[in-house]
Amino acid sequence: MEEVRTDATWRRRWEAVAVVALAAIVVVELVVVVGVSDPRSGLRGQLLALLVPLAIGITWVGLLLNYREVRRQNIASRELIRLSLELDGRGQLADRFMKALDQLSDRGKLDLRIGAIYASEAVARESDTLHWPVMEVLSAFVRRYGRESVEEASGGSRQVAPDVQAALTVLLRRDRTHDQARLDLGGVDLHSVRLDSAQLDSVNLREARLDGAWLTGANLEKADLAAARLDGAHLAGAHLEGASLVGARLERADLSEAHLDGADLREARLQGANLVAAHLGTADLGEAHLEYARLSEAHLEGARLNEALMQEAELSGAHLEGANLSGAHLERANLASASLRQADLSMAHLQGARLIEAHLEESVLDFAALEGADLRGAHLDGADLTGAHLEGARLEGVRLEAARVTEEQLAAAHTDDTTVLPEKGPALTDRPA
Repeated sequence: MEEVRTDATWRRRWEAVAVVALAAIVVVELVVVVGVSDPRSGLRGQLLALLVPLAIGITWVGLLLNYREVRRQNIASRELIRLSLELDGRGQLADRFMKALDQLSDRGKLDLRIGAIYASEAVARESDTLHWPVMEVLSAFVRRYGRESVEEASGGSRQVAPDVQAALTVLLRRDRTHDQARLDLGGVDLHSVRLDSAQLDSVNLREARLDGAWLTGANLEKADLAAARLDGAHLAGAHLEGASLVGARLERADLSEAHLDGADLREARLQGANLVAAHLGTADLGEAHLEYARLSEAHLEGARLNEALMQEAELSGAHLEGANLSGAHLERANLASASLRQADLSMAHLQGARLIEAHLEESVLDFAALEGADLRGAHLDGADLTGAHLEGARLEGVRLEAARVTEEQLAAAHTDDTTVLPEKGPALTDRPA
């Protein structure tokens, strides 16, 4: 606006200068005509030769300024027309959105509600400004009416109401580049609903009911699933990297080959869950409940499992290199052939655990409870067994020449001729167990 004012000011100044200059030229010419009586006089000719080009130049400057002003006015007119049309279009979009809202609230006409949902989607696609309000309205609609269903086959998937399904369809295929915050589906009831391969990354699903839901291959990266119900859910191959599952219920859930790297599973309930070949590297499973869970061949490198409850869990062939298992409860767990290199098992409860041919090189087992544990053929090179309880532990075929262990500990364990004992020295100490 300031630029327009400046241009107008300069234009008026140039017009004033042009008028004054032309008036001066006219006056001078009159003086010349009146004052110089002899037409043959050279002075008169010279003055006229000077004034005529000057007058022509000033006239051209005036014409140029006038052309620029006309052009500026034309551009301004076109811009006003464009803005007027844009405002009119926005008004129409807003009217369409408001009409759709009215139709959504009419619970008596299903066809109108479905039409309103897809009309709202069209508005969101046409207007970046209205995209997020549309998604918020549809999210609220799903949260409110998601529990309604048409039919539910025994043991099968549940069919939500058609209008809820339409709203879910729109939400899942939205242009996420225009999202202004997390999509809010907190507390939604979608139990036993089929959502295979759904794009739900970064969505708020706190306290949601997804028990028995089909989420095979779904994208739930960085989603907030704290305290959510996922018991019996089908999550095979799902992507849950960086997701929050604090206190979530995942009993008997199928998480085979799921990607849970960096996920927060503190205090999560995973009793009987299937985590075969799942990826849990650097995940936080502190105080999680994993009793009877199947974790064979699972990747738990660097995972935090301190104080986790893993009684009778299946961990054969699991990758637990560098994992923190301090204080974990692994009573009667199967860790046969598991890789626990450099893992922290200090004060862990491993009574009756199967550690046959497990790799425990350089692991920390100080004050671990290994009473009755089966360590036949285990690899304990560089392991620290200081203070560990080995009463009744089976150490046949174990090489202990590079482990830290006491004579008293070995005397309480089961050894035979295949057990390679450490020689007297730093490894074999006289410290009591």
